[in-house]
Amino acid sequence: MCQIRNVNVKVEKFEDKYFSKKSDYKKNMNNANEFFDAEKPEKQKFPQEKKDDQKIVDAALIKLVESVPDLNTYLGARFSIKYGMKPHKLVF
Repeated sequence: MCQIRNVNVKVEKFEDKYFSKKSDYKKNMNNANEFFDAEKPEKQKFPQEKKDDQKIVDAALIKLVESVPDLNTYLGARFSIKYGMKPHKLVF
């Protein structure tokens, strides 16, 4: 198992509530007629705050991945199971 340690990113705010969507569109529909007659709301744009958070986390992780030899190659390697291989018997 591969672990990356010493990531200097504050992750306290990344909880389930951070990733949830705020949409009551389907909850307010009682029957099919209301559903098809209602106007669809505009698509919400991805918040700039979340884009900035992603850039911060990515920058920290990329530094750590590049500092470990062969980790980038390992993470990019293709994993596949061929006919006859038993996943529960694989040893890594």
